Amino acid sequence: MVSETTQTNTSKPSGELRAFVISMGVTVAAVAAAAAGWLVMWQVNVGLAPVPLAPPVVEVATLADPEGYARGLELYTGTCSACHGDGGIGMPNSGKPLVTSEFVAGLNDKNLLTFVKIGRTTWDPVNTTGVDMPGRGGNPTLTDENISDIIIYIRALQDAQNK
Repeated sequence: MVSETTQTNTSKPSGELRAFVISMGVTVAAVAAAAAGWLVMWQVNVGLAPVPLAPPVVEVATLADPEGYARGLELYTGTCSACHGDGGIGMPNSGKPLVTSEFVAGLNDKNLLTFVKIGRTTWDPVNTTGVDMPGRGGNPTLTDENISDIIIYIRALQDAQNK
């Protein structure tokens, strides 16, 4: 009969081993933090991160066209907010934030109206979301006047954001 003996090592690890384990933990944490930072920056650059976190506050009384703003708010809420979020702050993996969009800010109202009427397909090389933006926001009943009111609303949000 063969006798088996099990021996357990109950000694503590050496100081060198303990230092190595601690340094590896610190290294792993640093790599994870760097990767998380890179991921956030990538999401912001491609428009996937929701920026800002809350809609800007618009002082309606100071607007040149408060009625257009009110109509635009109603139309935006019913047509655009599902993808672009309440107050134009964007929705992850959907519509980009409009209040901070350099693209939207760089278009005059006439060109923005044309863009909204046409939309942007997923195969458009400038599309960075991988999501279609249907012409007229998918609402074929929107008139040019309706879209102009939505633009008044978006411009007021942008102005409030930039204050």
